[in-house]
Amino acid sequence: MRYRAIGQFRKRILGYHVFALTNFEGPKEELAVRCSLFGESALLPVMELDGFLSRPLGNRLFAAPFPLIGGTARLTLTILRCTDGSEEGGSIASIEVKGSMLKWQSRLSYRTKKEAAALLENVDEQSRRLFPAIEVRGVYPLDENIYVMRLEARIPERIGGSTWKPLLFWDEKASEQPPLVLKDTEEASPFGPERHMVFSCRIPRSCENVVFVATPTGSNPSGSSEAPENRFAIVAGIIPQERDACLGEFYQLSEDAKIDRRYPAWFAARRATETDLSEQRKRTFRSKPLISIVTPIYQPPLRYLEEAIASMLAQSYRAWELVLVNTHSEDDGISRYLKSLEDERIRIVQLKENRGIAGNTNAGIRAATGDYVGFLDQDDILEPDALFHYALAIENEPEADLIYCDEDSFSEQDEKPFSPLLKPDFNLDLLYSHNYIVHLLMVSKRILERVELSPDEVNGSQNYDLSLKAYEAARSIVHVPRVLYHWRQHKDSSNAGNTTAKPYAIAAGKRALENHFKRRGIRATVEETDTPYVYQPRFLPPSGNPLVSIIIPTKDHVDYLRPCLASLLEKARYPHYEILLLENNSEEAATFAFYRELDERYENIRIIRYQGPFNYSKIVNHGARHAKGEYLFLLNNDTEAISDGFLEDMLGYFSRPEVGVVGPLLLFPDGLIQQAGLALMTSGRLGFMNQNHSLCTNEGYLGSSSCGFNYSAVLGACQMVRKSVFDQLDGYCEDLAVTYNDVDFCWRIREAGYSVVFTPYSRFYHKEFGSRGSDTASAERAQQTEREAGIMRMRWPEFFALGDPCLNPNCSKNSPYFKLSD
Repeated sequence: MRYRAIGQFRKRILGYHVFALTNFEGPKEELAVRCSLFGESALLPVMELDGFLSRPLGNRLFAAPFPLIGGTARLTLTILRCTDGSEEGGSIASIEVKGSMLKWQSRLSYRTKKEAAALLENVDEQSRRLFPAIEVRGVYPLDENIYVMRLEARIPERIGGSTWKPLLFWDEKASEQPPLVLKDTEEASPFGPERHMVFSCRIPRSCENVVFVATPTGSNPSGSSEAPENRFAIVAGIIPQERDACLGEFYQLSEDAKIDRRYPAWFAARRATETDLSEQRKRTFRSKPLISIVTPIYQPPLRYLEEAIASMLAQSYRAWELVLVNTHSEDDGISRYLKSLEDERIRIVQLKENRGIAGNTNAGIRAATGDYVGFLDQDDILEPDALFHYALAIENEPEADLIYCDEDSFSEQDEKPFSPLLKPDFNLDLLYSHNYIVHLLMVSKRILERVELSPDEVNGSQNYDLSLKAYEAARSIVHVPRVLYHWRQHKDSSNAGNTTAKPYAIAAGKRALENHFKRRGIRATVEETDTPYVYQPRFLPPSGNPLVSIIIPTKDHVDYLRPCLASLLEKARYPHYEILLLENNSEEAATFAFYRELDERYENIRIIRYQGPFNYSKIVNHGARHAKGEYLFLLNNDTEAISDGFLEDMLGYFSRPEVGVVGPLLLFPDGLIQQAGLALMTSGRLGFMNQNHSLCTNEGYLGSSSCGFNYSAVLGACQMVRKSVFDQLDGYCEDLAVTYNDVDFCWRIREAGYSVVFTPYSRFYHKEFGSRGSDTASAERAQQTEREAGIMRMRWPEFFALGDPCLNPNCSKNSPYFKLSD
């Protein structure tokens, strides 16, 4: 037998040493490669590139895989002949691979060894039928110093039962933090059942080389003799180019509307044309509401004020008045300009002294004669059809008392629009975090006659104060999902975008929110956060410290249940709760031993048996019937509480009568977001909002990961709900045994007039698929998932036809990242 090297080739995460053997007549299973690197070694399979019979037996072509390396890294490959599952056949060849040379050797090999390169193209798919395979699932920024890399291994069923020990190396040093196993499930595949394992690795941003190795350390649980292929390890190598490519893919996937460079062109294609404006001017309205726009004026650059007023004069809707509240002396240049304005719809309110932004605004409100009053900053600009669309909204909703639109920003250096704020329809919990309404706030005269105008103590946040007061008395709140307001950003800006210039406004916003809670009779405190103008409300639990029943369906998996319960007992920090373990057909002796341990130690933990086949909805409903609490906390056994006092924090939301269900922030064990609320995509799948973001690097569009938010649903892995509401809706739908039951329940809560709240202030780890496996674990499970999806389509046709109502129509309804619509 004669060995001959052909060349070395680079692929995405693996390199291949291609070689020929002459007069080797054994099966390829007799060959293996021992990869020695960084003080460790792993046995890897050798693949035959051109099949057993495609060439004469005297000359056969093989590929030995190894983890991709670069820079100064190096490793040794030893080609072995194995017999009877051992390495007694001896070494055929030993090859040293140098990272610094591999790139150039690969380029040369692809050019000069084209036949071998062509045969190598399909080697990954061929090997997947017989051996473990791995691929990079994604690379994500965790913080300014660390990346998270996820790798998914697919292991054929017959060798999947081994125990796998993962190792991680960066820059040739072993990581002190071993990879986490995020997922370990059985999945169906074209090649038969496979074991899928997802590994998560934390990697310093500064490192050049990353090598992952997972080695089998045990035999199949069945006790069957170990097949030769059970010896083979799983390896992957990530070099900077691959890491950056994966990061780029995630950034592109998750780029939200605020940072999308396409926005100027996107907006230009959607703004009103001259033809549109001409048609709007011809439109007649039944009510023809008079719209007053109030603009307080205090030391603006004259050009900015001129542009703001010009944007009013350009409005296609004519029934308006502009109330300019002037604090300048009569011989000032600003005053002289105002006197030169000849449009009879412009009214000037001259103040003898500056009363502050709140007082000046109030003077304009008192002088306004319109049916609705809106607010334009002295240096901002309206789209020419802004008031037309507001009048149209009033025509369609005569009881509208508060109206707002989408907006963007522009700078004095470059007038191209940027940073669009594409807002949701009225979202109370987002408003309780920050004034997302901002511009163009418009309030009916009816409301202004019923509420107290903003006092001096909310100077700088008077619009926030007015929005909260308008909500309290409004019959209807309307969002116009069009970008109609342009917010000028400049160093002397008078708007809230200049946070360093107006620290007093941050405190004023906090006072406005505190006053609102007092008026509503809600016991709450308000804290400022590290983000200017963003607040964290803390709601105190309903009076009487009501009992909370924590309902946990469970079957075996003591390795999940034990840490779940330990985290609840340690971090609840609220004395009045009981835990109901819904036991469903456990089989392991360790499970029942653990139950006995719990029964002896804890009076507030009860074991409730449910004997039927697994049906999550039936199990939850069964638990609710046994619950003694006024509130139900539905929880998966594969969760762990992270935040102290989570029970009191979540319960506090129910001091507000409009709240129906609350869900926390769920994180993967590696620290990335699993879900920050749920929304239905128009593709029919569920969008796990802001998944794989890190709060250290991305707070979500409009603060959607870091602030309270009203979504249409929150994940059933962790939900708190009023027992009275749960009973009112007859609990979970039992036709939805495994999937969509939590979403259906939340949608019914919204239909009944309650809100669904996502809170980022209570946090849990969720080991996704840990307790019951994947929805595609078998053909039967996949069919059940599709059957239950069909039930949802029949129950909620409008959702599936129109998309999730909690997403702005200017955002893609097929993305959980608030991307621009196509």
